[in-house]
Amino acid sequence: MLVMKLADYLAKHKISQAALAAHLKITQGRVWQWLNGERVTPKYCPEIEAWSNREVTCEELNDTVNWSYVRESAQSIAGSPGGVTERAAASDDVQPPVGGASDEKRK
Repeated sequence: MLVMKLADYLAKHKISQAALAAHLKITQGRVWQWLNGERVTPKYCPEIEAWSNREVTCEELNDTVNWSYVRESAQSIAGSPGGVTERAAASDDVQPPVGGASDEKRK
């Protein structure tokens, strides 16, 4: 499979900047910036890669991120016992609700 630039992918498949923007829930202006030399914001790279069936890769969209490390980390987490869901449920980063009993004691 040939990896291509985002602009080439959009042209090949006759997809407008507005259509990509609507899919990502961003402005068409932001897509225009990407097509005209600005790196794609890292959080959108995996979505664009999946959306393009890997014809446009994260590496092509933003070369400042170590995408192989990100992929390996994601696979490690997903492949661990319990996966992401169990890890989130077991998290000790739980905050008490605002306005709870502890707030009443301070008054």
